[in-house]
This record gives sequence, C-alpha cells and structure tokens, in this order.
Amino acid sequence: MKKALFIVLMVLLLIGSSSVFIYAKTGEGVPNWFDNASQKVKKEMQTNLPETFSVGLSKAEKESFFNKSNEKITLFQLLTITNSKEEIENHQQDYLSQLTESKKDLNKSELNEFYQKQKQEVKTEIEEDVEVFLEDLLDE
Repeated sequence: MKKALFIVLMVLLLIGSSSVFIYAKTGEGVPNWFDNASQKVKKEMQTNLPETFSVGLSKAEKESFFNKSNEKITLFQLLTITNSKEEIENHQQDYLSQLTESKKDLNKSELNEFYQKQKQEVKTEIEEDVEVFLEDLLDE
C-alpha cells in the first residue's frame, strides 16, 4: 500500500512539474498577459489623451496652455543645466583645494626628512667606499 501511494505521488509530482515547465516554456503566462494589458492601456491613453485636454478649452486656450508648458519646461531645462554646471565647478574647486592641501601636507611631512636622511646616508656610504678604495689603492 505504501509503495503504491509513493508511486502515485511521484507520478503526480512529475506530471505537475513537467506541465509547469512546459507552461513556462511556451511563453503563454504572465508576461503575455501583462504585455497585452499594457498595450490596451497605452492605446486607450493615446486615444483619450487629446480629448482629455480639449474638454472645455478653445484653440487659443490650448495653444496658451501648451506655450506656457513649453516655457516652463525650457526654464526647468536651463535651471537644471546651470545648476549642474555650478555643481561641477564647485566639485572641481573642492577637489583642487584638497589636492593642494594634500601636497602641502606631503611636503611638510616626514617624506622630506626621510629624503634628506637617505641622501646623507648615501653620501656617507659613498665617502666610506671611496676611502676604502683609496686605502686599498695606496697599499698596493
């Protein structure tokens, strides 16, 4: 009895999973439904949008409305461009000031001292090597 129940459950599971897989492969699921619904809404908006704006407005009022809208969009565009340019310039100035501060800090730091110390050590080492070389040369 348990074996038969197990076999039946396995067969149902295989049939169920394969039908879900086939359903997903055919592309007839949610994506097509969503595409169809969005296309329908888009068509409705395209046909009803001019009527929505034209209700109760004369041709002159429509032109005035669209001209004002165009002016506002142009003003917004100019303000956005101007603000963007100012932000870029401010960022550039901040970056340059940070660079000069970092350069000053590096010049003041121990790097300069380290360079002088290394230079002196190399000079001392060269002098010692020259002395040893000259002593060896004179001893011969």
